[in-house]
Amino acid sequence: MSVTARTTRSACGLLRSAAAPRPLPRAFFSTAVNIPIESLQTEPVRIPTPETRPGLPKSSNYIIESAAVVSRPPYLTPELHPFEESYYFYQQRLHQRLALPFTRYFYFKKDSTADLLWKKKQRPLRKAKAYTGFGPEGWKDELLIGDNAQHEEDFGYERLVETTVTKEDAVVEEGAEQEAKIVEKPLPRTTKADEENDLKSLDRAGSRTLYLLVKQNGRWQFPTSRLEGKENLRHTAMRTLEESCGMNMNTWFVGNVPIGHQVINFSKPKEGMAGAKTFFMKARIMAGQADLTGNELGVTDFVWVTKDELKDTTVRGYWESVRHMLATR
Repeated sequence: MSVTARTTRSACGLLRSAAAPRPLPRAFFSTAVNIPIESLQTEPVRIPTPETRPGLPKSSNYIIESAAVVSRPPYLTPELHPFEESYYFYQQRLHQRLALPFTRYFYFKKDSTADLLWKKKQRPLRKAKAYTGFGPEGWKDELLIGDNAQHEEDFGYERLVETTVTKEDAVVEEGAEQEAKIVEKPLPRTTKADEENDLKSLDRAGSRTLYLLVKQNGRWQFPTSRLEGKENLRHTAMRTLEESCGMNMNTWFVGNVPIGHQVINFSKPKEGMAGAKTFFMKARIMAGQADLTGNELGVTDFVWVTKDELKDTTVRGYWESVRHMLATR
């Protein structure tokens, strides 16, 4: 065989090996054929489940309940921390010390109507010994330990009311009586419900979130009942709230997804059930009030409580299940 023929045959072998994959050895096929198919089928892994345990119902046999977590959001700003109170008090005094005194006679002519009105407005300030930033009281620009800065707020609206010009006190100029400027006194942060600790009122604890609790089956909890028919969790919570607290509340359920759940496993099967699962649906009250007259769920009482008060009202196990769903403020 010539060199040219050997070269051509080698080139054809390279092309054939590149075009088709190299066949596997015969020993592999013979070994695979000799393996019985039955030996490849293994037994399924059995995970222990309640179905295999004698004396307990199936894991799917749980009582499904839905609860309405109705809340009233805060309508007042939060109470200031003592550090914040001291900081703002110092900033106010610092501003008063840096401000120039008002040069009255630069703007008002002496003994004129404007000057007399200015003196009348300043009379309550001199009577109350208000802080001026100058003189012997000028050093009191810090809030010392034990002092209360709330008197500054009280002094503000008391001064506003005292300096209000009425028709009787108006200065008459050229026979024309000035119109009275009626200023309403700002409302306090505490209400009558706060003073009386009325837990059924929505006008208390304006800086905190209030939650609706009902006394159902002898214990305090959120309005709760079982799912019926083809209801979903939201529909059940809406029906539960209406059947337990009446139709006088205008509420808004935030969504279809629960904000939490609670699982209770019975020590002994009850009615063929392993336990109860309660899903909590979030809602807001817009107007109205709870009315227990003729309720269909056996509710005997209701209260509006804060998160801290809810801890003291409910049992420990219930509180541990719902405490992470509630707002801090």
